[in-house]
Amino acid sequence: MTSLRPKGGKNTLLQEQMPENITGKTILGEIIGGTNLHSPALKDGSSLHPFVVVLRVKKRKLKGSNSEEILVRTKQCKDTNNPIWSINQRCLFLFTTPDIEEKIDSYKIQFDVRDKSDLLVTNPLDCKLVGSCTMPVRDIIDSCLKRPEERIELQLEASDVSKSSEEGNLEDMSKIAVRFRFATEFDEAFMEKFGKMKGTFASYLHYVGNTRGILTARTGKTTYTQKKTQAQIIEPITTTISGQQKELVQPGPDPGRSKSTRYLTNEQMKAEMKKPSTNWTQLGGGMTDGDLGELYLEILNCEKLPNTDAPDGILGFGYKTDPFVCAIYDEFCAHTDIIENRLSPMWMPWTQRSFRFSIKHPFSQLFLSINDYNSLTSYVSIGRIQINLNHFEPNIMYTLKYNIHPASNVNIRESKGTITIRLRKVMKNEKALLMSTLKPRPNLHTNIEDDAHLAVARFACYGKHDEDVYDMMFIWYYIKEILDIIKFSRFAISDAIGSLIMWRGQVKVRDMYLPVHSAIAFVGGIYFIERPHLLPGCFFLSLAWLMLASMIHRQQNPSIWHKTNSFFYYLAVLLNMKPTTNKTVIKSMENAENAAIYEANWEHRINFSQEIGRKNRDLNYEVERIGNEKLSDEHKKKWAQKDPLSKIISFLLCGKKPTRSKTRHSISNCS
Repeated sequence: MTSLRPKGGKNTLLQEQMPENITGKTILGEIIGGTNLHSPALKDGSSLHPFVVVLRVKKRKLKGSNSEEILVRTKQCKDTNNPIWSINQRCLFLFTTPDIEEKIDSYKIQFDVRDKSDLLVTNPLDCKLVGSCTMPVRDIIDSCLKRPEERIELQLEASDVSKSSEEGNLEDMSKIAVRFRFATEFDEAFMEKFGKMKGTFASYLHYVGNTRGILTARTGKTTYTQKKTQAQIIEPITTTISGQQKELVQPGPDPGRSKSTRYLTNEQMKAEMKKPSTNWTQLGGGMTDGDLGELYLEILNCEKLPNTDAPDGILGFGYKTDPFVCAIYDEFCAHTDIIENRLSPMWMPWTQRSFRFSIKHPFSQLFLSINDYNSLTSYVSIGRIQINLNHFEPNIMYTLKYNIHPASNVNIRESKGTITIRLRKVMKNEKALLMSTLKPRPNLHTNIEDDAHLAVARFACYGKHDEDVYDMMFIWYYIKEILDIIKFSRFAISDAIGSLIMWRGQVKVRDMYLPVHSAIAFVGGIYFIERPHLLPGCFFLSLAWLMLASMIHRQQNPSIWHKTNSFFYYLAVLLNMKPTTNKTVIKSMENAENAAIYEANWEHRINFSQEIGRKNRDLNYEVERIGNEKLSDEHKKKWAQKDPLSKIISFLLCGKKPTRSKTRHSISNCS
C-alpha cells in the first residue's frame, strides 16, 4: 500500500507492504449506506431515521453464549429509506484481529440497523431494529488482502419473522454497503485525533485530504478560509509593496513562508504555481494488488472564466466568480481549494490542488469541471472537460491546456475559458494493463454527501444537457457527427484503395516509402484464390491487417498527439521484454505548424470536394430544367397540330378555315 503522511508542512511517501501475518492487525472499516430499508413497525412504507450499531461478536465455547463489544454507532439519517453516512456521522471504525490465528474464526462483525423514529425512546440501543447482518472476520481479512476498499453489500435479516411472505420479500431486499482495508499508521492517528475533535469534520478537512480514498475529499470553505480571522478577511486584494503591484495569495500563503508569500506579483505567482506540489491527496489504495497503477493530477490554473455572479456585482460590490475544480476518476471525487473573486485563478503548490488516484481499469476517463462557489444557493457550473488517459504514456509528465465547454454532445459551442493541468501515469505492470483491457469496466459507486455536490459531480460526468431527455437538437447533432465521419471515411478509403492498386509507398523504411501493403495484398490474393476454403481465416487476418494499417496511418500524422506506440512495442510488453520507445520530452507547440498544415490540407480537400459536388448538382439541375422546358414546348406544338377540336371551334367562331398557327392565336384573331 502507499499512503501519504503530513510531516512538517510537507508530505513524504511511505511504502507499506501487505502484512504477511494477519494476526494482531488493525482494520479500517466504513459504513457506506443502506438500500431499501423498511421498518416492520411502519406498514405504510414511511421514511425512517436509520442509524447503524457495529459490534464485534465473539463466540464462546458455551453454546449460545456470545460476548459483544460496540465498535461504533453512527448518527441517524433523517427521513430516508436509502441513507448515506458521511464522516460527520461517524461512518468509520477500527478493530484489531486476534493475536492467535486459530481464534479468528470465532469472531465476526455484526451490523444492527435501527430506527430512531420514536422520539419517546431515549436509549439508542432500545430503538426498533430494522435488520441485522454479520460478516466473519476471516472474510473481512480475505477482502482486505485480495480486494481492499471494494464495496460489499450485505443483506439484512428481517427482525420480525412473523411477517407475510410479501413483506418478507420486501425486507429481504434491504441491504447495507460496507468496505474494509488494513489501516495504516496515519489512519490510526487520524481516527484518534478525529475522535477527540469537537464540532464538524469540516474543521479537520486537511486530514481527509491525506486519507487513502475511503473518504471523499471535499472542499467547502477550505481550511484557509475557516482559519481566517476578522483582520485577515478585510485584507486588501491588491497592494503596492516596494513600488510593485502585488495580489493577495489565495486561499492562503505557504505555511513555511507566511510573510514572503502573502502578497506576490503576477509573475511571482506564475513561478510559484509551476513548482512541484507539496500537499498531495491520496484517493484509492495506491499500488495494491487490485490496482494497475496511479494517476498524479495537479490543477494549475484557469484563465478567462466568465463572471457568473451579477454583472455589476451583488448590490454593486463588484463580486466575481469564486472558482474551484471538481475532479472525478473511477469512484473517487475530489475538489480543489476555492479562489475568491478571480476570473483567472492560480492554485499554489501548498494548497489542495494535487491528487493521486488509483487506476483500476485502463478505459476509465478523467472528468474535470470548473464551478463557482456560492454559499447562498447551489453552485454554478461553468465548464468541463473529459480526458482519455490512453493518449498518454506512462512515467511522462504532461502539462496540458484545454478549452472548457458546458457540454460535449453539441457541435456549436462557445469556450468558457481554459484550464491548465499537469498529470503523470505510473504503471505497476504494463502487461497487466494490456491484459486488463479484455475485462469489462467494473460498476463503481461514488458517495456524495449532499445535493449541491451531487449536482457538481453530475455536471463533471455528463455536462449541461441530459441525454436521457428527448430533444431533436441532440438527434441532429448526432446525425451531423455521423455524416462527418462518413465524409472523412470516404476519402480515407478511396486513398487506401488507390494506394493499394497503384503500388504507392505506404510504409516508411529509413528514408524511403515502400509499397508493403500492396505486396501483401498481391501475394495474399494469389494464395487465397487457389484455396477458397481459407476464407474464414483470411477474413479475420484481414481485420488484423486493417488495424495494423490504421496504426501505421496514425504514426504518419505529423501531430505528436495523434501518434501511438507501434505493434512491436506492445508485442515486447506481452513477451515480458523491455519495450523501446522514442518518446522522452514533448516541447510546447512541438511540430504544431506541420500538424496545422496537415489538418488544413484535409479540410481544404473536403471543402473543395463539397464545392465541386455542389456545382455539379446545380449544373445537373439547370440542364434538367432546360431540357424539361424544351420538351414542354415541343409537346405543346405537337398537341396543337394534332388536336381536331381546336380547328372545329375556330371554324364555328370565325366562319373561316383556321390557319396552321397555334390554336390560341386563331381564337384571339376571331375576337
